Amino acid sequence: MIRRFSVPAAILLCLAVILGAASARAAEFVADRIVAVANGKIITDYDLKQQVKMAIDGGYANPANAEEMHALRRQIIDQLIMDILLEQEAERYGIKVSDADVRAAINGIMEKTGINEEQLRKELVVQGLTWEKFFENKRLEIKKRHLVSGLVKVVVSEDEVKQAFEAKHGKSSEGEYLHLRLIVLPQGMTASAVRQEIESGKLTFDKAATLYSQGPGAEHGGDLGVVARTDLAPDWRNALEGVKVGGVSKPFKAQGFDALLMIDSVGEAPQGDFELEKEGLYEDLYNKKMETFLKEYLDKLREKAVIEYRD
Repeated sequence: MIRRFSVPAAILLCLAVILGAASARAAEFVADRIVAVANGKIITDYDLKQQVKMAIDGGYANPANAEEMHALRRQIIDQLIMDILLEQEAERYGIKVSDADVRAAINGIMEKTGINEEQLRKELVVQGLTWEKFFENKRLEIKKRHLVSGLVKVVVSEDEVKQAFEAKHGKSSEGEYLHLRLIVLPQGMTASAVRQEIESGKLTFDKAATLYSQGPGAEHGGDLGVVARTDLAPDWRNALEGVKVGGVSKPFKAQGFDALLMIDSVGEAPQGDFELEKEGLYEDLYNKKMETFLKEYLDKLREKAVIEYRD
């Protein structure tokens, strides 16, 4: 005789819950698969997708096919890897940046640009950035400055300042000098999208530079001072071709990053006053040296890092 056993409903319910949880964990594992590892720190597909979405929603990227999407994902992975390496190096040197420090830096930006927090938050939405991401980006920028200043003593001599003054106020063979502003965008942001925001009137060039630029003079709205057109690199001159006073250049590359220029004014080089200008010239030279060192340092960090791509 065959004996039949009945399974109590409570046990069936328990099994259903267990199987359901296992299924959920499996789905979570798929969603959070590892796409890269840098010095033991993982980057998940979820992290990557968030960054890709922000880039696309903000108009900084518009992949038309699978190949372009793969290139965008790789570009963002590389930036996330660099952020990890910087964080690890900052931790190694005991560099910490509090929320109050970040808040003070953001308040300084708002004061310089003349916008309040509500306006800034709205602009971040347009640019595809969350407030949290913007906040952490600023924290990382501060860590970079602390890291570099702790590793190298940047020296700017009096002679260098005088040479910069003479280069700024010397005579050009063409007699045309341009007062320029510059925006150098970080990885993941495209110059064409920012240019569109500026030309639509939603954002001024100097405010965009203060908010997003990682180039020289960013804290002063991207102000580069007066430069002879003939002294500009060919790519810069080509980008400015046909641009009038107050106009924004075509997007171009500056050390591999998307960049924009704006002409504030055109004319002969002013005579200038060395005593009045030397402090600003010193600051510009100091920042350029810091940026050069940072680039070299980041390249060395990457060479020594143990990096594995799985995407």
